[in-house]
Amino acid sequence: MSKTKKNTTPEALPTDEFVLSLTQKQTQATLLWEATSENEIAAALGITPELLTQWKNLPIFLVEIADHRLGIEASPEEKQAAALVFANISYAQTEAIVGLKEGTLMEWVQEDIRWSDDNAFNLLLKEMKEGVPNKFNEAPEPEVENKALNDDQVRAIPLIVEGKTDAQVGEVLGKRRETINRWRNQDKHFIKELKEAREAYLDTQITALSAATPKVIAVLQDLLNSEDEKIRMQAATHLLKATALSERMKHGL
Repeated sequence: MSKTKKNTTPEALPTDEFVLSLTQKQTQATLLWEATSENEIAAALGITPELLTQWKNLPIFLVEIADHRLGIEASPEEKQAAALVFANISYAQTEAIVGLKEGTLMEWVQEDIRWSDDNAFNLLLKEMKEGVPNKFNEAPEPEVENKALNDDQVRAIPLIVEGKTDAQVGEVLGKRRETINRWRNQDKHFIKELKEAREAYLDTQITALSAATPKVIAVLQDLLNSEDEKIRMQAATHLLKATALSERMKHGL
């Protein structure tokens, strides 16, 4: 298994969680996943069920399952980026690890908010989040009763929403990375509050984007008068997209 070697911060990433490519047998397992049971997959590949369970905890394994299920044939970079973001790695770190240009992930996210229905990164991420709390298509989690979080958990939520890693959140709170990871993946009450906080943050971003749209349209309209034909064509293209976005937001779409 190849593991990530790049790192943009002094703090080393926990490499056991960030395998970004699959072995031949792991790939075969993802192809068989929808058609047969886990025990049958393990038997067919000559591996133990325990090893298959370990594979199920690898984000890149989940990405491959999602990609096969959606049939979108995402690029290796899109798959790797989705795996890292799903594992709560910040956009900046993800871009550095995968080798993407700075700002690429934010562009992908904004494309999904605006008009794109075929953004592989966002489709993969949504499929993983919707199809995994129990890993793949097991029975959904029951509704979680409201329960107060402790002070450290309350402080952790905005840090995670900002994109900090488990290790970074743990450092701020004086907790182990494993503790933060357990809250995110096993504490139903924390998961519920974190989901609501992320949705609220996304709503805020959409509102800000909506407020900026008229200014963007005005700038693009000015560029339509440019003497450079290439600039005029680009401005026209972006103006059509910005106008479509404005209409969608106006109607709450």
